[in-house]
Amino acid sequence: MAQSGFTLRLTGQGSEEREALARLLETQLRSRGYGVSVSAEEGDAGVYRIEAAPAAPSSHGEVTPQRDGACVEVHIVGSPQAAAAEGAQAESASSDEKGAGVETPASRVVVHAGGEDRELSAARVMAALEESQLLARPEATGYTQEDEEEVRRRLEALGYV
Repeated sequence: MAQSGFTLRLTGQGSEEREALARLLETQLRSRGYGVSVSAEEGDAGVYRIEAAPAAPSSHGEVTPQRDGACVEVHIVGSPQAAAAEGAQAESASSDEKGAGVETPASRVVVHAGGEDRELSAARVMAALEESQLLARPEATGYTQEDEEEVRRRLEALGYV
């Protein structure tokens, strides 16, 4: 899979949560070899935009906006129940639009601010990027099968899986 650029839009509740998640995602994307630019969108109070693309050797971390790249909305809600409900609504709307021949403009990942560990939220976003093949999976995770099962149990307990 060839790596390409993409845009993440962080929306929803909690400006502090959006900024913290944006900075955490920035760090994780940089650790994967991506050049990253984080900014607040003009005219949209508190909406953070992350432009990410494979870093060129001379880029010094600067990123050219990916106007033709994929856009993924990361929507923050206040509770696990709201996250589960909004996630289900997004999947339903997406399948309805695809069935009607309408191409959806962006993928959507719903995370919750109320009580969810920010690192877990960031991990969910990174996993969604991997699943959609916008981000290459790391070669070796270092997780055992038991670790993977524990993560799955935790995500199920939170209503995400």
